[in-house]
Amino acid sequence: MAEARRYNRFLVSLITDNLRRGGRVLDFGAGIGTFAQEVKDEGFEVEALDTEPVHQQAIRARGIRSVASLLDIPDAYNTGVYSLNVLEHIEEDEEILREFHRILQPGGRAVVYVPAMAWLFTSMDVKVGHVRRYHLRDLIRKTGQAGFRIDTASYADSLGVLATLAFKAMGNKSGDLDTGSVRLYDTVGFPVSRAMDKVFGQVVGKNAYVVATKR
Repeated sequence: MAEARRYNRFLVSLITDNLRRGGRVLDFGAGIGTFAQEVKDEGFEVEALDTEPVHQQAIRARGIRSVASLLDIPDAYNTGVYSLNVLEHIEEDEEILREFHRILQPGGRAVVYVPAMAWLFTSMDVKVGHVRRYHLRDLIRKTGQAGFRIDTASYADSLGVLATLAFKAMGNKSGDLDTGSVRLYDTVGFPVSRAMDKVFGQVVGKNAYVVATKR
C-alpha cells in the first residue's frame, strides 16, 4: 500500500483537516511510523503507539516518541488521536474507543478509519488478521457509546467496493495484492472514487470513518 500515494495523502488529510494543528496527537497502531512522520511534518506534536519492538525502534529513529500501551498515557493528555485501519484487528474495539476518550482533553478529537462492509470480507482480510469489517452505523454507535459526539461519519472509496468484489470473485486465496494493480487503481480509480463518495458516502464504501469530539 506504500504505492497508493493518493490514497495515503487522503488519509493524512483526514488527520490534518480535523485535528488541531500544533496539538499533541497520538497515532494508534503506528507501524513503522510512516503516517506519524507525515503528520509531524505538517506541524503536529506526534507520539506513536505500536506494540512491536522493531516498530518502536523505527519510530524512535524518526525522532518520534514511541509508547507501547494506552495505559502509558495519562488522562486528558492528548488534543487528538487517530487510528488508520487498526481497530478491525482488535477484538476489544469498544474498550479502545473508551481509552481514546480517556486520554483526550475535553474538546479533543478522534479520527477513526476502518475497513467497511462485512460482505466484502476476503482472503486479504484473513491474511492481515482482520477480526471484522464495519458498517457505518456500528462505528457510529460504538464511538458514541464511548462518550464521543460524532462530528462527521461517512463511507469512503465507494468505487473500491467494486474492486474488492472483483478481487473476491477471482478466488485469490493467498490474500496478496498485486503492486501494479494497486498503483493503477490509485492513479486512475481512486480520484474517481473520491468524486463518487460525494454521492454515495452515506450508503456504501470500501472503508468507513468517523471524526468525533470528546464532550
